[in-house]
Amino acid sequence: MGLFASLLVVIGALGLGQPVLAKPLVKATLTNDDPVGLIVHLRSGASIFGSDGRVIGSADLAPLGIEIRNGKALGAGFHSMSFIGPVTESNAQAALSLIENNSAVTSAAIDRLILPEAWGHRAPRAMGQSFIGDGTGSSTRTYSTAFKGASAVRGLKVADAWSPKNPALAQLKVSWTKPLNLNGAVLSGYRVQTSTDGGTTQTTLTTFVSAKQTNLALTQGLTAGSALSIRMAALTKVGSAVRIGTYSAWVSGIPTTVPNPPTFNTPPTATNAAMPSWDLLTGADTGGLPVIYTLTATAPGQPVVTCSTKLTSCALVGLAQGIVYATTLQASNARGSVLGVTGFSAKDPLYSKQWALNSPFGINVESAWQHTHGNNSVTVAVVDSGITSHPDLDGQEWRNPDGSVYGYDFIDNDPNPADPNSLSDWHGTHVSGIIAAAANNIGVVGVAPGVKLLEVRGLSGSGGTSSGLIASLNWAAGIDVPNAPKNAHPAQVINLSLGSEGITRCDSLTQAVMKNLYALNVTVITAAGNEGLKPWGDATNSYPGNCSPTINVGATGFTGDRASYSDYGLYVDISAPGGDAEKPGGAPVDQTKLGDGTGMILSTYNSGTPAANSSTPAGPADAVYDYLEGTSMAAPMVTGVVALIYSLKPTVTPHQIFFDLLKPSVTPFPNGSTCAVAAANNSAVTCGAGILNAGNALDLTAKLP
Repeated sequence: MGLFASLLVVIGALGLGQPVLAKPLVKATLTNDDPVGLIVHLRSGASIFGSDGRVIGSADLAPLGIEIRNGKALGAGFHSMSFIGPVTESNAQAALSLIENNSAVTSAAIDRLILPEAWGHRAPRAMGQSFIGDGTGSSTRTYSTAFKGASAVRGLKVADAWSPKNPALAQLKVSWTKPLNLNGAVLSGYRVQTSTDGGTTQTTLTTFVSAKQTNLALTQGLTAGSALSIRMAALTKVGSAVRIGTYSAWVSGIPTTVPNPPTFNTPPTATNAAMPSWDLLTGADTGGLPVIYTLTATAPGQPVVTCSTKLTSCALVGLAQGIVYATTLQASNARGSVLGVTGFSAKDPLYSKQWALNSPFGINVESAWQHTHGNNSVTVAVVDSGITSHPDLDGQEWRNPDGSVYGYDFIDNDPNPADPNSLSDWHGTHVSGIIAAAANNIGVVGVAPGVKLLEVRGLSGSGGTSSGLIASLNWAAGIDVPNAPKNAHPAQVINLSLGSEGITRCDSLTQAVMKNLYALNVTVITAAGNEGLKPWGDATNSYPGNCSPTINVGATGFTGDRASYSDYGLYVDISAPGGDAEKPGGAPVDQTKLGDGTGMILSTYNSGTPAANSSTPAGPADAVYDYLEGTSMAAPMVTGVVALIYSLKPTVTPHQIFFDLLKPSVTPFPNGSTCAVAAANNSAVTCGAGILNAGNALDLTAKLP
């Protein structure tokens, strides 16, 4: 068994695939990233550096030709140390062992070069055949016909499981009695299938149901007011062989919820001559139950006036002559009441090219905008290649008193986060636009155009280091980093559209930083990686997305399937549109680009390019718009939605954001897609909980207590 195969066995034994906030740490044993130094966490008040800047005790490494010098303080007790000259992996491990034995050190890790493999790609590429859910690299179970399966489960019941603790969540309770006859085998669990058409087509749930269970709560894939049919079969086991028993008959249930917020289609004001109106809730928006609308009018010094109706307007009787009343709208059904909202939609001229925001397998952002388009009290840090000036971004970023962009550059160690050259492919500018490009009737619009951006340059065009990433994360979250100015605008959300090339495990110190940020209520969003066509394309191999607590994002294309390049596996927490030029489906064609970029993600960009016949990078030129694809583009989709969630519910926690809001609200992968097939087969080539759905997530957010 080769080393890589051995690693996969170890990974399986360690139980990878835990939830987003509980990814287990795998110690680095194989990497394609060069060691450039060490990172340590020092005990309070301790030091391991002599007056000459050398590490105390490092003379023991002289026979190996290793010299370690004092590096930089990274904040919160973390510190980097630099190797002088190139160092092999084995020698780096020897240096690590020496430092770990120092009493001043609580923990240590190798500082590694981060190559920008997870960055986007501008031109369409021939990416080859993507992996499919056929068992390749998977841990699918083995089924056998050598023994007879169990009889059908008995007494299957499906009922609405609505709860006042989460009134906007559609839930069904499934209960049953175990089979009467196991035919001499051991009961090992149950397989559950669902259908929205009475059993003509089926979807197999990937959630493992224990043999000890006799009931199950279902939340994913439900629509309020729509029947879902369910059937079950027992799984029995003899030795290592597993047999699927006889399926039960289909049994249906209909979930209900509170209504979704109704939307005014006129200004929310009233006079004795003019009444406001709203859009009628239909389908799932009613919560599956009849809805009554109550309109309330208020004005200073005037009595409150109300009216109720099942229609789109009602007459407020008794309003004072010449007074303009403010109105609120409430929709109620048997499950509860919600307040209405005023509408918001984008009028930016390139919005029609932004398929990722509102196509069938986009993120349903306009529905989210009915709750909020973002609040400028919410700060999103973009730890990336830096920023260039752009009319769709210049008003979105925190600014210094002199008008320059506020932020910090941890590559050149100065307070100017500008992206200096085209080697980055203007990556930070593109990512920033996806998150928060202004709704200003020019160009494009971001997912959360009302929030503020904090620009942090953590990578150059040729990459960065894990120690630089740690410093960037600490500073972005408001943790003091020595020799850098105090961050006046700490972020609630941090976007990391970057990743290592090859196999790089999450080191213990980056993991510790992520846990610190989680404790501070900061949500970190990571890109899962763009190496899905390579043998190591499982997201467990891509740093820093394999650290936790993060929300790690895979990429989908216009058709809702996994993008050809996207990393996959149990460490992908959720997917979002990242573009796929190889499989553009019916994505909008941009005639100005002659089709170039079709299926990719349009955002803010810069026209600076390397000079002709030269590898010399150019500096920023004109502000433009262009297409990229990558998990780098998928991650900021999630970041923007998380920023909207914080805008609507500032006290929300990172745990709630993923488990209570994002995960239950996803759009399911389309039937027959790579992602759906992988999930149905319990394959390791999976794509996370589903496709990000901003509207559903904000609907759930609005119902939080």
